[in-house]
Amino acid sequence: MNGGSPSYFLRRHSKPIALLICVVALITATVIARQTESSGAGFILKAGPQATRVSVTEVDTDKDGLKDWEESLLKTNPTLIDTDGDGLHDKEDVEKEEEERREEEERRISENVAAVQEPENWNDLSYSQQTSRLFLAQYLSYKDPGEPLGDDEITSIVENLPEYEAPERVFVPFSDDDIVVTEDNSESALRAYGNALALILEKPADGDTPNELLVLQSFASSENGDTFVEQVDAVVAQYTYVLDRMKVLPVPDMLADEHLLIMNRMGVVRNDFEVMLKLQKEPFVAIAAISAYSRDSSDMANAFDALRAAFDESGVEFEDSEPGILFAQE
Repeated sequence: MNGGSPSYFLRRHSKPIALLICVVALITATVIARQTESSGAGFILKAGPQATRVSVTEVDTDKDGLKDWEESLLKTNPTLIDTDGDGLHDKEDVEKEEEERREEEERRISENVAAVQEPENWNDLSYSQQTSRLFLAQYLSYKDPGEPLGDDEITSIVENLPEYEAPERVFVPFSDDDIVVTEDNSESALRAYGNALALILEKPADGDTPNELLVLQSFASSENGDTFVEQVDAVVAQYTYVLDRMKVLPVPDMLADEHLLIMNRMGVVRNDFEVMLKLQKEPFVAIAAISAYSRDSSDMANAFDALRAAFDESGVEFEDSEPGILFAQE
């Protein structure tokens, strides 16, 4: 049979069209039957010595295996068994063309699977690129030509994808050598330290710094995709500002461990945001960093709780008018 479009149309639309035609034909036959019942007439076709009632959707005039309505869709002749004269019945032409199409699609799928699984520069690909290729390879391996993926196949693909790797830790932990420790553990020294640290935490680095939780929330809601990287960069700058000032802030010896713990937990959170800046080049890694932020920010909050507990144990009570009230036990 010449050309591929008729059989493609039939393959994609034959079921819904057949159903529609069956319904219309059934209604039409019922109406005609009712209209002619009183006169003894019927919807009949002559087939031999006796008249036989036949549904219009079952009519195959040339007996080539295709119903007349199918041949109408395929643009073949319903009165000729072999419309194109190639020696095959029209139905055989349709089946042959369908098989050739499936074989061609399977060949292309096989080639694509090999292409994505064995790239020459695999080690040069980013984590996001490798994960994308593996996802595509699994999708193609499950793909049945002409059929959508089933729920079980989709679930299997997701389960077989490699787990997201944690964002690379480029943060080097701070040590005692990175902070200024004093031997003055008097109440006035503790109070001065608490007030100074609170001011550092409350003062933005450069103008209005976006709230990091609002930045992540709006990104998750797809409200600020265009400005996400810019806002995250501002958050990183704020963390850097605080850490730089915590390095030079005099810390009473009895609070040195809590001070260092806060700096290290804060450094990890800053690293999470630095990884988020890779969103455009390494989306999977950036998303993993966003996930890690939830855990790391909780650890940072626990570090501040430890400092509050240390102030409480030392007996220092901040007045409501003092910045250090930030560290009062709740």
